[in-house]
Amino acid sequence: MSTELRSRKKLKRDVQIWLEDVERIDCEIQSLDGRIGKSSAITRGFRAEDVLKMLKEVEEHIQKGKFHEGLVVDNPQWIGQVLSVTALSGEAAQAYIEEIWLYLMDDEVQKIGFCGMGGVGKTSIMKLINNQILKE
Repeated sequence: MSTELRSRKKLKRDVQIWLEDVERIDCEIQSLDGRIGKSSAITRGFRAEDVLKMLKEVEEHIQKGKFHEGLVVDNPQWIGQVLSVTALSGEAAQAYIEEIWLYLMDDEVQKIGFCGMGGVGKTSIMKLINNQILKE
């Protein structure tokens, strides 16, 4: 799940509630375990019903934890933020920015793919374009 919690994402509300319930159930199990550990061999058998009840609750909660629609959503606080970027120099970078900008302004274009070798400035160019969009 940690890979799904990268910046600009946040847990869905129902996932947060589910995780809070996991913590609550865990505390209840630890408490029950402590009570069982402190009880004598004779009274320990009376806790079997409590154990079965907790086991059923855990199994039901596991079933509730199947989030087919995903675990996270975009964090709205990141939408529309100016991104810090290092200055790019060179005619090639400026040419890419202009070309991408033309595609962005074309209503006929539905998707833009921007790829290249690592470290050539793809992310920096996209940050600059993001900031330019926010200015306009």
